[in-house]
Amino acid sequence: MKLGPPIPEFYKPTYKAAAAGFLFLICFGLLSVSIYWITQENTLGSDFYIFYLAGNAIHRNENPYSDEIAEQAQRSVYKRLANPEEDQLAFAYPPYALLPVIPLLFLPFEWAQAVWMALCILLLVSAVFYSSARLRPWLLVSVLFFYPISFGLILGNFAIPIAAVLLACFSALTHQASRRKSFQILWGVLLAWTTCKPQFSWLFVLFLLLLAIQKKFFWVTFSFAIGLAFFLFSSFLILPGWPQAWYNRLTQYSEYNQTWLMITFFLTQMMPLKPAILLTIIAGATALVATCWIGRRWWDGKIPDLSMLAWIALIVFLFHPRGKSYEQITYLIPLILWTSRQKRFWSWAVSITWFGNLLLFGITFLISLTPNQPVTLIEWPLAGYILWLIWLLMTSKPEPEAKLLQPSQ
Repeated sequence: MKLGPPIPEFYKPTYKAAAAGFLFLICFGLLSVSIYWITQENTLGSDFYIFYLAGNAIHRNENPYSDEIAEQAQRSVYKRLANPEEDQLAFAYPPYALLPVIPLLFLPFEWAQAVWMALCILLLVSAVFYSSARLRPWLLVSVLFFYPISFGLILGNFAIPIAAVLLACFSALTHQASRRKSFQILWGVLLAWTTCKPQFSWLFVLFLLLLAIQKKFFWVTFSFAIGLAFFLFSSFLILPGWPQAWYNRLTQYSEYNQTWLMITFFLTQMMPLKPAILLTIIAGATALVATCWIGRRWWDGKIPDLSMLAWIALIVFLFHPRGKSYEQITYLIPLILWTSRQKRFWSWAVSITWFGNLLLFGITFLISLTPNQPVTLIEWPLAGYILWLIWLLMTSKPEPEAKLLQPSQ
């Protein structure tokens, strides 16, 4: 008896995917309970708490950008109202940033932060595993001990899931990709969501969209555009005046944090502010020209995809507003990708690069616990990345086109 048309390969689940999903859920549940049990006397996730409060404010039809929400966060974190020069702990993101938080709003915060931390850990480890040439337990574990990643996980910062999306999307578009429309749509929508933290993701997203066009993954670019339009439209439905409220919060954030671009901060250590700003403009123009030139060589196939990504990571970091140390995750992304793709993980080059950088971050963390620490301390590990980047650009060659999985006809 004919039961209907055959199920397209597009929809057929695989045993491996089902097993991986089941294992993910088991680990997710166990890790969530463990984190809750360990942290119940000292709840973590101060950054996530801001999103938790903002999400509940929207649920109550209140303004998540209001001073009342910020003051509620201050009383919980500082146990008092913040001083004018302190971080005001205000929500300063587009409303669609809160979409992953919605399912957690109905939980007490102690449980919500435990679930969020467990999710962030598993997303990052899964992205590294997906990007790896083979199973490497040491890599999956040690990546969590890089100080910016550990710090981001403890705070519950959204830089972690965004980094996981960027890691996995780059791998999908280069080595382990499938041209199935479902996968392409997934990556496009996830990339659209990462724009909720534009200072972190914008140049990565632009490069990945160009990479998708170069590799003829046109559904990625199409779904990105549709996804971003949906996120923006839904944000207007939630809070019609959000662009102005968001802009006002960003303006206030730059004032009370006295935030400068990272490169401007470096220059102010050597000269007064005005010439530092002038040199920042010149450096920005130079970086733009250099990036366009390197990008053209990459498009012509003369520079590997990973080398281009590594250069972009450096530019993102240098022109990122200086804040807490988790923005260093921007340049850990290509380092993780490079390490995960090496066939011989324990070769001297890989071991020195990976564990040397891990040690450098550890040393700077220990020094940060001492009094009278250098003001540029959290930027010291950048030196290790720049040395690696120079070596990478000098030694790497364009990789042959990877064979992509095709859906069965």
